[in-house]
Amino acid sequence: MNNLLFEVSDSRFSVHYLSSNSILSSWSLDLSFKAELLKKEIIVDFLVKEGISLLNYSNALVLWSSRDVVLVPSNLFSNSDFDKLFELNFGKNYFKNDFDYNRNHLLGTVSMFTIPLWIKSLFVAKFPGSKIIHSSTAWLNYLTVKNTSVKFHGILAIAESHFDFIVFSMDKPILFLQNSFNEMEDIIYHISFSMQKMNLLDKKGIVEVFEFNRNANMISDQIITTIEQLHMANSVKWVENSELDINSFNLCV
Repeated sequence: MNNLLFEVSDSRFSVHYLSSNSILSSWSLDLSFKAELLKKEIIVDFLVKEGISLLNYSNALVLWSSRDVVLVPSNLFSNSDFDKLFELNFGKNYFKNDFDYNRNHLLGTVSMFTIPLWIKSLFVAKFPGSKIIHSSTAWLNYLTVKNTSVKFHGILAIAESHFDFIVFSMDKPILFLQNSFNEMEDIIYHISFSMQKMNLLDKKGIVEVFEFNRNANMISDQIITTIEQLHMANSVKWVENSELDINSFNLCV
């Protein structure tokens, strides 16, 4: 039986129909100029028109990508008032129904994030049994089981207007960064600044670069080339991993 992988952000909706570790078919829908109230209806029409809602699947995974996510220790999450903890991290300008979280039992952490309620209700109704997680949760799961001999291992996942930069050392997360960007140079500045603060620029490591929603910006190659030309982190190996989402699928369902 095949699987469904959905990648969703404020501005794009993508679907990948998977068989084992390969993509059988892919679809993508641009939502960047659509009103928020119309997005659900537009996506439902798209799913019907493309025949996606009729596909048979064993597992369906939804990766929601946004800047609004924080990583906290499980004991802090368990011993805190749920609503107050979310308000402390995200402020009061969110609906309570938009709050959600994912646990990572191996790390002893909880990813707290916001996601529009209409996204959750869409998948519950159209794809029963689907699992909805923040995209950074998938990257955490991937890095948790990834064995490496270098000092640190990181992921730079780039969406349309924001990015995740997550770094592990000694099997534990030491950097969990999300930020927005307008130009490629913004990404390079933020990651170089954070690596400098963590004393990683001269350490041997590897960073996998991935573009969420595939071809969202077509800049991963440019980023790797620019970083290498700048000799920003000569001991770090920067590699493009265009299948990070597929590599992470079985670790999340």
